[in-house]
Amino acid sequence: MSTSERAGRARLPNRVALVEELVALGRRESYGLNVLLTGPQGIGKSVLMEEVVDQLQSTSRIVRWEDMDEPMGADSAVDRYLRYRSRLAADSNDRPTVVVVDDVNTVAEADRRALTELVRNQEIGLLVTATAVRLAGRALGTLWRDGMLHERRVPELDVTDVMELGRFLLQRRVPFTEATAVLRASAGIPGHAVAALGHLDATPGPPRSLAHGPDVSGNQERILRILARVRDFAAVILVDLYGAEDLDALRDTDVLRLTGSGVARAVCIANPWVADTVAATTPPEIDRELCESLTPYLTDVRLSAGAAADLLLWRHDLGLALDESRVAQLAEEAAENADYGTVHALIEALGNESAPLRGLHTLALASLGRIDAATELARPLLEADADAQAKGLTTREVEALYVLAAMSTQSRREPGEFEQLLETAQRQHRKLVQDSDDPQSLAQAKALREAALTGRWVMDDFLGEYTDLADSVSRVSAGSRVDRTTRALMVGMTAKASAIAGRPLDGQAQLARAVRVDTSARNANLARRHTVDAAMLAGILAGEWPVILQEAWRGDDAFAHNPGWVRHNLVLGAVLLLSGRPRKALQHLSEGLRDSESDNDFPVPQLVVSATACAYAWIGQSDSAKALLRLVETMDVQESYFYRAVGDYFRGLAELLLGDVADGVQRWRSRADDAVARGADGLALVFLQALARAGSELAVQDLLTVSARCQGAWAETLGALAQALDGQRITDMRAALRGAVAMGDLGLAGFLERLVGERGNTTTAGPVVAFPDDELGGDDAGVTDTPSLVMAAVLTTREREVADLAAAGLTNQAIAEEVGLSRRTVEGHMRQVLRKLALSRRTELVDAWRVGTA
Repeated sequence: MSTSERAGRARLPNRVALVEELVALGRRESYGLNVLLTGPQGIGKSVLMEEVVDQLQSTSRIVRWEDMDEPMGADSAVDRYLRYRSRLAADSNDRPTVVVVDDVNTVAEADRRALTELVRNQEIGLLVTATAVRLAGRALGTLWRDGMLHERRVPELDVTDVMELGRFLLQRRVPFTEATAVLRASAGIPGHAVAALGHLDATPGPPRSLAHGPDVSGNQERILRILARVRDFAAVILVDLYGAEDLDALRDTDVLRLTGSGVARAVCIANPWVADTVAATTPPEIDRELCESLTPYLTDVRLSAGAAADLLLWRHDLGLALDESRVAQLAEEAAENADYGTVHALIEALGNESAPLRGLHTLALASLGRIDAATELARPLLEADADAQAKGLTTREVEALYVLAAMSTQSRREPGEFEQLLETAQRQHRKLVQDSDDPQSLAQAKALREAALTGRWVMDDFLGEYTDLADSVSRVSAGSRVDRTTRALMVGMTAKASAIAGRPLDGQAQLARAVRVDTSARNANLARRHTVDAAMLAGILAGEWPVILQEAWRGDDAFAHNPGWVRHNLVLGAVLLLSGRPRKALQHLSEGLRDSESDNDFPVPQLVVSATACAYAWIGQSDSAKALLRLVETMDVQESYFYRAVGDYFRGLAELLLGDVADGVQRWRSRADDAVARGADGLALVFLQALARAGSELAVQDLLTVSARCQGAWAETLGALAQALDGQRITDMRAALRGAVAMGDLGLAGFLERLVGERGNTTTAGPVVAFPDDELGGDDAGVTDTPSLVMAAVLTTREREVADLAAAGLTNQAIAEEVGLSRRTVEGHMRQVLRKLALSRRTELVDAWRVGTA
């Protein structure tokens, strides 16, 4: 469970009512409750679900989906229904049964259909979480449409909630103005609000004031202070030390949470900010006394590996002696659980950089995204002579090289470093396979295999081998079970490949079904970054530019001077450039260019420089553009195929604007051919539309073919553009114009408007208007101040269509026949057009159109 979700344990006012409503519903219905909790990631759906489950335990039989789920091969939904029904009936009692599904993405569609039948037959109640109803699957969606599954959207925070959180976290009243600022910064997500509140001046109070109930004292304080330092502490040990009465009293206050069962049953503080405050207010003498009292339990089998590691780290903080062999053992166990933060903390506490722990530490640093430190630590592995490497590396060292190779692509590295790391890892991996008698190597084979696959996938992405990437991920997905964060990485990589191959809608569908990424797990950083990249690429290549611009502009003021938002400024600037608004684009690109110089974590410096050079050339600042293009020639950094190619698009456009037409066109032509050959049709569209608008008849034919293979509004608009350029028909031009305006591509809209103005109502061929569509205005918004583009801004799509045809000389009756409306409806639209454009006569509309397209 993420920090954001755990934050929801606070008794926030607008969530208390939701929990009470759901509990009442579950107790009222004889078969339990059927509820789908929806809301964005991090809003705390799982936490609220657990609160509901806790209160229903006494009146309902709770069955966890993970306890029901089992491999069933190719069993049909009917077979699964009968099997689940039989299992549930065998354990039946007088209480209603509620099946709890924490993440609907973990349930196969056949299982969802089986659960649906159980619900329809009123044999179970169902409590499920999902981001939205449309992502819950067809079967559950049918239940929802039939009114049998109630949707309850988890509320975002409001100002009152933030003030309540501040009272628990800071132990003081948070003024309305501060709460409003925190709410704005957190976007209503509990975990984000906790982080924002943490930056305020805190004045922590005694831990007793943080328990949601009566004051705590004596043994209850000791229990809280232990749990603030040691996670998931064995409940039976606390009972041995302090008795069950005080532990039960704390549980009744809702400040504690139980996990597991049997001797492994553990207890921890539910709210992380409560744990932090308790630890911060514990006097040093009490801290040492408590730690010493737990020393006999260091090797107790009832203590989990995570709790034992926390206990050792506690001893280290107090300056007490550590058992090095025990530290190494716990570090290895933490790595097996993908808890790399604990691995790093344990090895740092030991202060031992010897060879046995070097691979483990390198793996931890790489998995945590600390690439520079991990590379430095791994350097002896890479620089060792042939004799030393012939002895072979340990399994963890080879795994570390794989993960480091993959992560190194996400930051600005030396050319060839990625390939060297991957080649060394593969060579040593083969040697490990030959010497596989080592029990430790055999035990870690699954982690090593996943690391090898990750390295291979990222290499394919970097080299532009998207077909190989998609095939490889597909085989692994169908053939074996993998770690959930590796599966999230698979989803991100496949979605990215789909978008670049011209199938952005497939990519978006894959992302919608992506598993949640555990922030502490293996490949978590890679999975998150590739998922974000895939969503960005899918949105751009699907033609969802207004959505992208709106999302990027939402936090514009906060992001402009933050180096961490170089990517934000690049995406915003690139979309603005593609849509024909270079002056506005330059504001963001120049910010990204400046910040990328100090941001080592940004992977595409060449693209930033090329796009900024293009913007400068577009607005006529040729000296600045030429200086940046010379800089591009000297840059020698790692950059993936896709970002290198897009950088070449903007370089070619800058060259055209500076008068080097032949060089720019040749650059586009070679990139377009290469993209088509690789199956990267979505990327090819970028170059083919530029070549077509520059007057290449060959590109027009290619654009017709490639756009037909692609998905999304952009592909449809470019297909219409190709038809218009190929047939020179006025109706095709108008169709393409309407698509460009609807998508928000003002650059393409301006180009097509000039074509319509030149062709009029004729179908005769004429010269193609030169690309690009320079801004005629000079305003800060970067939008052309022509009447035609003013129309695009103020008229609806239907009004724009009517105005378009009227400006071309068609009568109201002809327009009605063209668009399939009645003449009276067309007349009504015309009155609205004239009113919005402040025109009194129809002839003024035609004159304004001609001025705008001259």
